[in-house]
Amino acid sequence: MEKNILISIVVPTYNNEKFLDKCVESILSQTYHEFELLIINDGSTDNTINVLQPYLKKDQRIKLHNTKNKGVSSARNLGISKAKGEYICFIDSDDWVEQDYLSQFVSKIQNPKTLIIQEIFQNRNSKKYTNTLYDIKKDLDVLMLEYHFMSLGSPFAKLYHTETIKKNNLTFNNLVSYGEDQMFFFQYITYIDSIYTLNYRGYHYNHNSTSLSTKIHPFISFYTYHFSLIDFIKYINDFCKSEKVLYKIYKTDWDIVEASIDHGFIFSKEVNPDKSLKILSKTLNKNYYKYSNSVSRKIIYILLKTSQYKLLLFYKKMIFKYKTKKNK
Repeated sequence: MEKNILISIVVPTYNNEKFLDKCVESILSQTYHEFELLIINDGSTDNTINVLQPYLKKDQRIKLHNTKNKGVSSARNLGISKAKGEYICFIDSDDWVEQDYLSQFVSKIQNPKTLIIQEIFQNRNSKKYTNTLYDIKKDLDVLMLEYHFMSLGSPFAKLYHTETIKKNNLTFNNLVSYGEDQMFFFQYITYIDSIYTLNYRGYHYNHNSTSLSTKIHPFISFYTYHFSLIDFIKYINDFCKSEKVLYKIYKTDWDIVEASIDHGFIFSKEVNPDKSLKILSKTLNKNYYKYSNSVSRKIIYILLKTSQYKLLLFYKKMIFKYKTKKNK
């Protein structure tokens, strides 16, 4: 295959002057040169513009788009709309990539119906990939469980086909503050045939608590954040049914359920959780009980379904205290 495929690299950034230099430098140092770099400045109020100016003068492949602060999903969606490349990849502005990051992707491109995925540095949950082509309809449960795709649905370290995204109007949901990355990922794979896992680790993930992709947007209340968790659970539930995925995936989805309870109530000051927990309870079907991977989760399911919300929160708090004490 000729190596003249244009890749669009979308980098959303917000008040990230501390890490931006390293990110941009790593991209401009790529051994594969056929790319455009779309930097979406999401209303930064720090020194971001001044950091970028020398690069804009230095390399015409860089295109800067300044917007009002609307959040990472809106920034990525703008990048998609501006992308001219045949393929597109996303890089967070506080992360950086190895010099052959793009060339590794391009070397494995076979057809638009295959999503290519690389490994990520600094991710303890990731399993070492093999150079393997997986059929989505046959092997999705393996990918979800063995490679933790439920929790690793983030857009980076993946090479998407731009036309597939645009033709099917795929976007990141900017009304959801949790799971929007995974929702985009699951939407995308319904339009392709296969996933190729690449035995290469070229993406350095920096868990920066102030980054655009990890922070909750200012206009999203904690209450809205909690309901985004519930929306995400509903989405995964519907996805599993529509795609006829093995229900073992529900075991993985339990992490999302418990996160909804913990962050919605255990770690917050929600005064009257009954209404929220009732809605959460309605999102869970019997498969959550049948395929739960612990006695504790079966108890949580029963307490939710029998509306024993006070007892549920007490039970969860006891579990949290026990785990905290055990880890000391």
